[in-house]
Amino acid sequence: MTFPVSAEDDCLREGQRVCTMAHDVFISYAVEDKPTADAACATLEARGMRCWIAPRDVLPGMDYAQALVEAINQSRVMVLVFSSRSNHSAHVRREVERAVSVGIPILPFRIEDVPLSPSLEYFIGTVHWLDALTPPLEKHLRHLSGTVRLLLSRGRPGEVPAQEELDGPTVLRDAYESAGTWDRHPIVRLAAVLAVVAGAVAAIFVLVTVLSDGGQSESGSAAVSATPTAKPRLGAAGVERSSRVLWDFRTGGGVVSSPAVVDGVVYVGSLDSYVYAVDVATKEQLWRFETGDKVFSSPAVVDGVVYVGSLDNYLYALDAATGQQRWSFVSGGWTSSPAVVDGVVYIGSWNTYIYSLDAATGEERWRFKTGDFVGGTPTVENGVVYVGSTDDHLYALDAATGQERWRFKAGDDVESRPTVVDGLVYIGSKDTYVYAVEAATGQERWRFKTGGHVFSAPAVMGGVVYVGSLDNYLYALDAATGEERWHFEARNDILASPVAVDGVVYVGSGDNYVYALDAATGWESWHFETSGQVRSSPTVVDGVVYVGSDDQYIYALAADAGGEPAIATPSPMPSSTATTTTTPAGPAGATRAARGFELRVWSRGSVGNGS
Repeated sequence: MTFPVSAEDDCLREGQRVCTMAHDVFISYAVEDKPTADAACATLEARGMRCWIAPRDVLPGMDYAQALVEAINQSRVMVLVFSSRSNHSAHVRREVERAVSVGIPILPFRIEDVPLSPSLEYFIGTVHWLDALTPPLEKHLRHLSGTVRLLLSRGRPGEVPAQEELDGPTVLRDAYESAGTWDRHPIVRLAAVLAVVAGAVAAIFVLVTVLSDGGQSESGSAAVSATPTAKPRLGAAGVERSSRVLWDFRTGGGVVSSPAVVDGVVYVGSLDSYVYAVDVATKEQLWRFETGDKVFSSPAVVDGVVYVGSLDNYLYALDAATGQQRWSFVSGGWTSSPAVVDGVVYIGSWNTYIYSLDAATGEERWRFKTGDFVGGTPTVENGVVYVGSTDDHLYALDAATGQERWRFKAGDDVESRPTVVDGLVYIGSKDTYVYAVEAATGQERWRFKTGGHVFSAPAVMGGVVYVGSLDNYLYALDAATGEERWHFEARNDILASPVAVDGVVYVGSGDNYVYALDAATGWESWHFETSGQVRSSPTVVDGVVYVGSDDQYIYALAADAGGEPAIATPSPMPSSTATTTTTPAGPAGATRAARGFELRVWSRGSVGNGS
């Protein structure tokens, strides 16, 4: 409901809902940065963009927290004045968290060159910035004004930022014209196009968070399309890419959750706040369950029950056949994807705890407090729970009692799900390393340095560890020594965890592609392009790859190669060399370079630390 207000009105109240003046931009900042925030506000408002900024717009007698929530809910863009102060501000973190939860684009305006704190890294780690590090500030404020106007103008054809607000108007206008063709739905937020200009050279960065209408029919069932949405492209051996799609299913939001496939049914969460059950044979929705917020969590399905977490701080237990809720557990923080073993559910929470719950009733058995957020999924093996925390530690806890057995300290956040194979625990860390740690003692066996944060959970098959990194590479490492065997370069970061099945490694990337690679050589067998980033980890069942995308779809893809591989085998290099190699043409005459790729193959030595 909207409330008519004028510039002279202080506020209108209806029940508990506070009515505030209409505005476009919410400005989030730390109190120490108020002069910069005020300057940004003045610049935006001078150009006709309505801003909400505290404490100016908090009316006397209004609850401060309620005013902030209402203001963020009614905004279309959040401008974050980023500095060392806002980086560690609990208030700023809550404001950013709220903006993410309601799908509002966040535009960081960086006035100080400092690394993101773990909490902000989670929310805006992949968002591109507007830098305001060098004087004069006025120049950067003009860029800010132009970019905000671009975001607000989406959907208003012909309304383009003024040229003086932008360095590189041609590039930015092109971005605007593309964005202006997108439809908007009144009940959801669409993707935001974020244009950044640095120095004398114009560059465009596009931030897409697709949360649109969800294709719901009048009956409430999600629409199922028999035709793929991915653009037809030539894949391996010249086979049209869309032919790989067996079927697809549209949800109402991006799909980051990894599908669970049990007894012919796909269970998956969506950023539209729903959990879906889709019949594999008929491609029809069986049911959907609405949570109170976005569902990043990957469901676990055990004994006819679907266990799944939501950003509403609840873990839900749902009947797998009907979607009816059996019980729910509130942790006081966002919950990780669950692990279910021997009648017990294990979850991590952003309230810093790890929980053990009775799978039948949801009753708490024990809890263990870490030093920071627990966003990664626990792994349970041989009576031990292994789980990481953003306090930089990997923990090993007794599964029955929750007592700590040991802890291992990495150099930064540990949000990668641990993988336990043959007495070793493999994890990735934000410190850019992949670690192998002895499962019994926590002693480090080896570490391997990548070029970016490692949030991907390692997959282990045939004595090889496969793991992705935000440096755009998927690595294949010797499980015993950590020595690199090969790596594969995508065109964007690899946040999703790979899965290794029957000699093939499947992985998604921020470049919108799903890749199938030969596990022994790193050959690319095939690739499939979606229309959004692929942060969902694939699930492979009966020769079918199930994977979600930020384009709102769940895809069922044929796992077979469908022809000769398009990429020739890279030759392993000696560990002492560092060589850049461009792959020759494969049997189909296609090269990686022709698709904008370059294959770099080299081996890096591992760092031993105990044995």
